[in-house]
Amino acid sequence: MPRLYVSVNHDVGQSVATELIRVNLAPALQANLSGARIISETWNDHTLNFELAYARLLMRFDASGTLQSLPREVIVDAELPTVAGPFMGTIEATLKEVIKDILAKANAAMPPAMNAPKPHIMNIPKHQSDEVS
Repeated sequence: MPRLYVSVNHDVGQSVATELIRVNLAPALQANLSGARIISETWNDHTLNFELAYARLLMRFDASGTLQSLPREVIVDAELPTVAGPFMGTIEATLKEVIKDILAKANAAMPPAMNAPKPHIMNIPKHQSDEVS
């Protein structure tokens, strides 16, 4: 059986990543991976155990796996049936983009000051007598 492995780095924090994925993954998959739907999901802290059904045209398959929301990374690990092998690249790329888009919602929700790049700190003399001539 082909193994699906997707890893997405993030900087939104484990709890925020988990909550965003918990709320947005199922609808995002249905919208972006035509024919896919989560038929079973069980959360245990920051780990999702899932079963996914895919049906499109004449192809149908089920897959199961885990999604782990870690402090700086989200990992999806699943086994797909052999029939899904030719579509593995498309499935991985789409899943990676879906997770990136979900996690980007956290950055978009931050106030502008928190989202802005940190200013460059210049070495400015404290007193005029400290200046180099």
